[in-house]
Amino acid sequence: MNIGGDILLSFRETREFLSCGSTKLYELLQDGTLRGRKINGRWRIAESDLQRYLKQQTDNRRRII
Repeated sequence: MNIGGDILLSFRETREFLSCGSTKLYELLQDGTLRGRKINGRWRIAESDLQRYLKQQTDNRRRII
């Protein structure tokens, strides 16, 4: 799906990409750690929001090390 020039991933696609379980992904979306939106009752995650989340995780790891 594509809205406003940004590719939207489904919940399943995002879960598979992150290699995480459904519960973890729901937590990330519910607490706003990963931005997403519901369209017709289904979660959609913009590719740019997923990239932002991954960059944030990488930056956090660098601070720890």
